[in-house]
Amino acid sequence: MNISYNPNVSLSRLLRLGHRLKSLCLLALVVFAILLAGCSDSSGSSEAQTGQTKSDAVSGDSVQLTSSDVVNTAIQDSADVLPDVLADLQETAPIVFEPGILNLGRMLPRELITTRFNIRNLSKKPITIKFIKANCACTKLDNYSGRVIPPGETIELEARTRSRSVSSTFTSSISFLFEDYIGQSTLSMYGEITRAIRAAPPYLVCTINQKIGQRVESGLVVVESLDGKPFNILSSNGVEPIYEGFDPDFDEAQSKYTLAWDISQYNNVNVPGWWIIETDHPECPVVDVGIRHESNRRKTPPPGSWRVLAHHVVVGGIEAGESAEFDVDIQNRRNTISPRNDVLSLSRNFKAKMVSFIPYGIIPKESTMRVRITPTPGYEGLLNGKIRFTISNQKFTVTIIGKALKSTEESAE
Repeated sequence: MNISYNPNVSLSRLLRLGHRLKSLCLLALVVFAILLAGCSDSSGSSEAQTGQTKSDAVSGDSVQLTSSDVVNTAIQDSADVLPDVLADLQETAPIVFEPGILNLGRMLPRELITTRFNIRNLSKKPITIKFIKANCACTKLDNYSGRVIPPGETIELEARTRSRSVSSTFTSSISFLFEDYIGQSTLSMYGEITRAIRAAPPYLVCTINQKIGQRVESGLVVVESLDGKPFNILSSNGVEPIYEGFDPDFDEAQSKYTLAWDISQYNNVNVPGWWIIETDHPECPVVDVGIRHESNRRKTPPPGSWRVLAHHVVVGGIEAGESAEFDVDIQNRRNTISPRNDVLSLSRNFKAKMVSFIPYGIIPKESTMRVRITPTPGYEGLLNGKIRFTISNQKFTVTIIGKALKSTEESAE
C-alpha cells in the first residue's frame, strides 16, 4: 500500500490518518514480537512448559494467553482499523461529471477544440476545487482553483485541446482534486484525429515480422472519404497508384480505395517517414501515411534547452500566390530564454519564414513558433521537404507536406 503526503489534504484528516497508521504499525510490532517469542519457547524443554501449565492451573487467578491468542486479537484489531484507513486513502468527492466522458468527435490535425462540461455536487455541503491537471500538454484549462460548487448544484468549466499533427485515436483525461478529499476524480476524453480522407492503417509498420522472420516491405492501405463523396487518386508516393479491386480505366470514381504500397526500392536505407497520396478531394489534396522503419526513426534530441515536438506538418493545398501558416510547439527543457530563433526552408519548392515566437521560459511550459510557408512562384505540385529551426543555437528539422495548387483562374480555364 503506497501512501504519500498530499499538501491539499486538511490537517485534521492527516492527523486522523496518521493515528490510524500508527495503530497499525504498533499492532504489527506486537504480532512480530509474539511470533518471535513463540519460536523461542518451542526450543525450550518440555518440562518447563509442563510446569508452567500446572502453575497456571493451581493459581486460578489469571489466564495465560498463548501466542495464537495474541495474534488473533491483533488481527481483529487491525481489521477494525484498516477499513477506515483505506477509506481515507480512497475517498473521493461526491461529484459527477456531465457528460461522464468528453467525446471530442473528429478533429483535424492541429485543430483547437473547445469543450464545456459540468460538475454536479451530489452532497449537502459546498465542495471547493483544489486543483485541476490535464495529463497531457495538449489540453489547457483556466485556473479554477478555489471555485465553489454549491450543494446540489452544478458549475460549467471549459477545456481547450490542441490535437496532434498525426492522424490517430486521441485519448486523454483531466484529474480533479477537491478540498477535504484525498482521492482524485478523473474525467476521460477521447476523439479521432483525421482529415477529410482517412487512411487505415495510419502507419505502415515496416519492421521484421517475428513469426516469419522477414521484414514487412509491402502491403495494402485503405483510403476513404469521411463525407462519402467520390474522389480520385492522383499519385501514390509520387508514382501512379496500384489499386486492389479497382480499374481506373473502366470503373467510376469511388469514395474508398485499396492501394498497394512497397518500400523495397529503398533497400532499407533512408526510407521516408511518410507515404504520401495525392487526391483531387477539395478538402484533402494530400494524405499522409506514416512509415515506421529504423532508418527514419527520430533521434533523441541533443542535450540543451529546447526541443521541437512536431515530427511533420501537413499544410494542405496552397493556392498560387498564397501562403499557409501553422504553429509548432517547442518545449523549454530548462529555465532559459532563447537569444536566437529562426527557421529556414531546405526545399527549393517553398520558402519558410518565422512569423512569431513566444518563449515562456518556465519548465515545463511550451513555447509556440508560428511559421509561414509560401510555394516558390511558378511551382505547382507536391510539397514534400524539410524546414530547419534554429533555437538557442540548436538545430531541428521538421517535414512539411502539402500541395502547391493552380491559381483559381487557371483552374477555371
